[in-house]
Amino acid sequence: MSSYTYEEIREVVCKWCKELENDNRFVMKVVTDSIDAFIVNFDFECCVAQLCVNVPDFAPYRFVCFEACRTDDDRMYFFYDDITMKKDDVIRFLNESVEFCVKRGDSRV
Repeated sequence: MSSYTYEEIREVVCKWCKELENDNRFVMKVVTDSIDAFIVNFDFECCVAQLCVNVPDFAPYRFVCFEACRTDDDRMYFFYDDITMKKDDVIRFLNESVEFCVKRGDSRV
């Protein structure tokens, strides 16, 4: 079982997003902020991405999903949390997700 509840991870991810508000490497727009879901769209120079925190009825993730598509080379990236993760793991993977989107050309994360 995961070491966090939906409410706990939602709060942690919202705080993480708040800390990124002044990052000039991308534009971030919160499109849904309700008790049932927190959804953020990211627009990078060469990548588009979406972060979702919710309780899905059927999905390959527990509560957190980050999906991205690079526009310069069509590479895809995704992160899905699972029941083995801790809150720190989720934040680490979200940071790696942003780095994937920021990198240009053939650079790999």
